[in-house]
Amino acid sequence: MSLHLVSIKAIRDIIKDAFAAGMLEIRYPNRDLISQREAYIRFGETSIKRWKNAGLITPQRTGPKANNTLTYSVAEIAEAKTAESMQRALLPPPVKKKA
Repeated sequence: MSLHLVSIKAIRDIIKDAFAAGMLEIRYPNRDLISQREAYIRFGETSIKRWKNAGLITPQRTGPKANNTLTYSVAEIAEAKTAESMQRALLPPPVKKKA
């Protein structure tokens, strides 16, 4: 048995392709963008920051100024969340080193 490591970004791309092919459905595409505050409430601040730092999601400003609202795509968040879940299911748990 061989073990193949797949990056979370590769898994995210697979999920993105599944969304594009219509295998997974976005119920309300006209309400895809949500504010950063709403994203933190719905998906957890830690998760949003982790996915952003990993490059899985990209926030967008509603205008050109630095104080304009940051928004996130719900579809992109769903892809990141699904990719992370798949990665956890596929990869073996990390081995703890004894001190």
